[in-house]
Amino acid sequence: MNCGTAMLVVKQMPREPYRRALVALDFSPWSAQAIALVRCVVPQARLLLLTAFKVPFECRLQLAGVDTPTIEHYRQQARGKARQQLEKLAQQAGLQPGQWDACVIEGEACQRIVEQVHDCDLVVVGKHGQSAAEELLLGSVTQSVLAEGSCDMLVSKARAL
Repeated sequence: MNCGTAMLVVKQMPREPYRRALVALDFSPWSAQAIALVRCVVPQARLLLLTAFKVPFECRLQLAGVDTPTIEHYRQQARGKARQQLEKLAQQAGLQPGQWDACVIEGEACQRIVEQVHDCDLVVVGKHGQSAAEELLLGSVTQSVLAEGSCDMLVSKARAL
């Protein structure tokens, strides 16, 4: 593991070793790297694997008059798919039951990450290397969590193992 592609942003005075780390996952090639990185840096920490999902084209479905039960069906499908991907990633990373918890939640990733850090002392996020123009126009989950979050962050720039 090359930890030279990571940066630790310390926002709190250290009191004890990190006990619980929230790992934000989007199932990009970076996701497996994020789990490997946090296990390398803080092997004793319990992990909260978080992924945020959305119902594809929900606003358009509503505007088109699609009924609420149908949209809810799509929501359940999206949640189930995200949960399966999360469990598969945890298994591929060699995580055992008791080492991690799952958090599959609907909404914008940066907002959900900030909401879920209340019982974590470290957040692990990935910087996907967008160009400056893309970050200016689209924003950056990493930048948003850095600005809004209150706990320490481990930021990875690596794309894959």
